[in-house]
Amino acid sequence: MILNVFSDFIVRMDEIFPHFLRRTLIAASYIVVAYFLAHLWRRMVVKGAVAVLEREGEKNEDLRGRVDTISVILKRTGYVVIYITAFLMVLGEMGVAIGPLLTGLGIAGVAVGFGAQYLVKDMISGFFIVSEDQYRVGEFIKIDSFEGTVECISLRTTKIRAFGGQIHIIPNGEIRALTNLSRDFIRAIVDVDLPYGLEPETAFSALARAAENLARDEEFSKDLLENPEVQGITLFGQSALRYRILAKVRPSRGRMLTENRMRSEVVSVLKGLGIEIPFQKMEVRLEK
Repeated sequence: MILNVFSDFIVRMDEIFPHFLRRTLIAASYIVVAYFLAHLWRRMVVKGAVAVLEREGEKNEDLRGRVDTISVILKRTGYVVIYITAFLMVLGEMGVAIGPLLTGLGIAGVAVGFGAQYLVKDMISGFFIVSEDQYRVGEFIKIDSFEGTVECISLRTTKIRAFGGQIHIIPNGEIRALTNLSRDFIRAIVDVDLPYGLEPETAFSALARAAENLARDEEFSKDLLENPEVQGITLFGQSALRYRILAKVRPSRGRMLTENRMRSEVVSVLKGLGIEIPFQKMEVRLEK
């Protein structure tokens, strides 16, 4: 009896182990192929990133940051797809019914999708913000009622610091429209009120002198893209005519700093010429 059982076991070993070894080898080959595919995918992404940077022909740190971010996203997405596919193929080769497993994963994915739809929305929006170069770290932007300097851009949120020091954290999926106030150039605008009694020619001449002084100023002119110019009379006020001076400067200088420097020069020139800037006066009369 015992001999018969042992004999049957030996026979079945010859049937079972070759089959098991074959499945094991096939499963191992899936894992090896997945590893090489992941390695190949990583090299393709890296070469694509290098090609994009070389095509630009310049050392652009902002572009490099965007390319690095997108490269990380592509590599991780590829790894997940490759290894999950290999894992399912290994389970199938080992005799595990993956049909019910896929069905269960599908149901779980739907449930998680409903719960994480805002997270996915934020990440997709963040991907396009980075890839389309809508704004960069250090730029001054306005999103809805919030405005400030961009401190951090991630796939999920954007952090901007307001002038008062407050930091606003905005989900990328909630951004409907934004205004970039620091891209390419900024236009500084200074309005100057001068009395009606002053001849317009004299006012133009004084403001033009201030514009020329700004253009000759070494520190100010290094950020100028176009020389300051007097636009003309823009408003008939109650007690004064309003003139406007424009200057086109690099974003790095900042609108507030530029306009403050322009106002200081205008005041200096007007005082030197003896031109008084009008201001509201109140006259009080006491009668007995």
